[in-house]
Amino acid sequence: LYSLSECVTELGRLRGKGGEERRSFITEFWRNSNRETRFLLHKLLTGGFRVGVSRAVVVKALAKYSGRDEALLAHRLIGRSSPEEFSPEVLFQPED
Repeated sequence: LYSLSECVTELGRLRGKGGEERRSFITEFWRNSNRETRFLLHKLLTGGFRVGVSRAVVVKALAKYSGRDEALLAHRLIGRSSPEEFSPEVLFQPED
């Protein structure tokens, strides 16, 4: 069973592969996932994943949750373009 993050990473790896290999992976993931995870996967695959909140609201919530400075968190979120580059550990690590 893959986590959603592992699934997104695997789909990135499969980008240059044939359609049958991608289809097989998605089918296996779908069969072995719960309803909420399947919903998120389909939203990501179709480009329909929109939370509906501004970046500022997300940064404010993360700052409140973590006790970190909003400017620091906003800076750490900039330029993260792939799942491999991002993790909560990186986002919430202590300041240098």
